[in-house]
Amino acid sequence: MVVMIMDEQEVKRKTASHQCPNCGGSMKFDPSTQMLKCERCGSSVETDNDDDFSVIEEHDFNEDEHKSFEGWTDTNRVYRCDYCGAQTTLDIHETAGSCPFCGSPQIVRSEDTPGIKPESVVPFAVSERDAEEKFRAWIKGKFFAVKGAKTKSELEQFKGVYLPFWTFDADTFSSYVVNVGNDYTDDDGNTHTVWHKESGTHTKIFDDVLIPASSSLDENEVRDIYPFHTTGKGDLKPYKTEYLSGFSAERYSVGLKEGHEKALSDMNETSRSEIVSSVSGDHVNIVSLHTDISDETYKHILAPIWISSFLYKGKSYRFLVNGQTGKVSGKYPISAFKVALVVLLILIILGIIIYYIFMVE
Repeated sequence: MVVMIMDEQEVKRKTASHQCPNCGGSMKFDPSTQMLKCERCGSSVETDNDDDFSVIEEHDFNEDEHKSFEGWTDTNRVYRCDYCGAQTTLDIHETAGSCPFCGSPQIVRSEDTPGIKPESVVPFAVSERDAEEKFRAWIKGKFFAVKGAKTKSELEQFKGVYLPFWTFDADTFSSYVVNVGNDYTDDDGNTHTVWHKESGTHTKIFDDVLIPASSSLDENEVRDIYPFHTTGKGDLKPYKTEYLSGFSAERYSVGLKEGHEKALSDMNETSRSEIVSSVSGDHVNIVSLHTDISDETYKHILAPIWISSFLYKGKSYRFLVNGQTGKVSGKYPISAFKVALVVLLILIILGIIIYYIFMVE
């Protein structure tokens, strides 16, 4: 693929140009309009044309890890949180006030380099206001949440962060042997299983297997707000500083090699599940599985999330909002009364069922 890269002076010019042409105020990326919006006068301008930036390229995994990447040291600085250890990058014209992950003000400038610059970005499509509305609807729909958490939640400030991800593509061809069991019932009502072996092949083309490259958030937290759409037209944009204006971006802490190992594990689990589903039988157990992988490619991207928390009776509960789709996930206080009530109802229902069983007998 053809890759067009701006020279250093052009990068610096575009980084420094996020000022309002009308009043000189600071312009931030507005998810609602996908434009730069002035914080002072409210005027908006289009982002630069994509033709000025690098074409999104998939890199051959078997080549040099950093061969095709350009650094972003000249346009970004790294800040470290002394409380939770998170490292984020900000435009050189912005300063860090507090950690977006834990809220601590213990932010210091780090001498570490930002590392590999992402080639592509999933821009924010959900505004801060929309994120709050999504949270309110989410917490309202949680039956076991205490009533006060639904109506009196004191929200902390939302922090918009771009999380780092690796994406991996691969073509796979698997040969497998499975044990297949089929159940039958004899004349006495006893169930038996008859087993036999089957073998076959399975092909799968993986496109953009998404692997979180963040260690500041628990991986399960991040996966709970999946998916991030990256394969459709317009989902991914070539990296440009305009998309990050007003937001921070976490520096990746999961390297390419570790990310690749996780991707292979995810691919293997997907193939195993599809093989089991494709075989007809009451029970299917995989005896052996051999997979050949070819045409492996990868890229480094950024995807958007909103991070916030709410207070209930002095305790903080963190939650995340997918900045592309609005999906919400997080923790919330559980009502012990509601849990006890449900358990009681289940016991009553079980008691009624047992009673009728014995009555019939």
